[in-house]
Amino acid sequence: MAAVYDTADATGIFANNDIKVRIQSFHHYKLGSNKTNFSKTITARLKKLLPSTSFLSVSISEYEAATYCNSSLINPRNTNHDRHFEL
Repeated sequence: MAAVYDTADATGIFANNDIKVRIQSFHHYKLGSNKTNFSKTITARLKKLLPSTSFLSVSISEYEAATYCNSSLINPRNTNHDRHFEL
């Protein structure tokens, strides 16, 4: 996490107190496309599953092609710019 923070800081684009780094590896995931009431539904279900958790939050956002990058996108063999290349 320190390396990500330091790299962002070194760009000079952000004030150092504006940089937030959160890294979480996802071993299990499912992709979907319907976002209607999605955050409310997920939050309600998580609250039932985790009743002792005092605060839960969910934020749904679309990736912007101009600012999104992953290891597939920087692979030189990925000539079609497929974000799922070699997954």
